[in-house]
Amino acid sequence: MGLVGAATGPSDGRRARVRIADVALHAITRRAARRIDHIIGDSTQARRATELLKELADLLL
Repeated sequence: MGLVGAATGPSDGRRARVRIADVALHAITRRAARRIDHIIGDSTQARRATELLKELADLLL
């Protein structure tokens, strides 16, 4: 299995069930748990990061 696996549903063979692989889930969880204060310690960088995240959210939503 790669990073994502797909299988048909047990009750309906037409329905696809997609699941992220355990190895990918663990990697994402480890990275999400890291603190980034030391990386974005500068208030200018923090403001820019916030602006970029807001822009990304606007594009995705």
